[in-house]
Amino acid sequence: FKGPVTVTITAPKLLPAAADISDRLQATGIAMEIKLDTTTQPSDYATIEIGYADSDIRGLNEADLVLARYDEGSRKWVPLQSTAYPGQNKVIGRTLHFSLFQVMLLRPLSGFAQARIYPNPFYPATRNRVTFDGLPAAASVKLFTLQGELVWEGTADNLGAVDWYGVNKSGRQVASGIYIAHLKSGSSEKTLKLSVVK
Repeated sequence: FKGPVTVTITAPKLLPAAADISDRLQATGIAMEIKLDTTTQPSDYATIEIGYADSDIRGLNEADLVLARYDEGSRKWVPLQSTAYPGQNKVIGRTLHFSLFQVMLLRPLSGFAQARIYPNPFYPATRNRVTFDGLPAAASVKLFTLQGELVWEGTADNLGAVDWYGVNKSGRQVASGIYIAHLKSGSSEKTLKLSVVK
């Protein structure tokens, strides 16, 4: 923050209805609200940690727990980049916006039916990265030229996403053209095309 800010952390009395939750997220009711005395939000990522008791998540796979933030504008829960620590009964996530947070179960994807690349076409002059999402967690992404040369490879995070910053394995900006993305998770595979326009 650029100046003094008063932060208030409370346990919310009421959480948005389950109807506002996407089909991949399951509510746990373990939540906290962080309010600021200003409309200014942090200029860099803040780390948030929420703990829970075993009885709070009975029957759930703790490794699939994430932190989600309720977005007032879209009236939806948005999963944050987060990591579950089952042995320590906590989930840690990063956010650029303070509001209402909840520990939620993120159901993993098993295939590539929801896989997408955006923006596509990719204009490096107007945006610094491309996002591959709708992937199973830990899915591999390999980007090739039309001639079959490997340009870049990455691995999807627990939210099923990975970013590519328009550079090759050597860190140099790639040329304009069509690229082939090969997605793989277990025995599931999919190929998508990506256009880079400079």
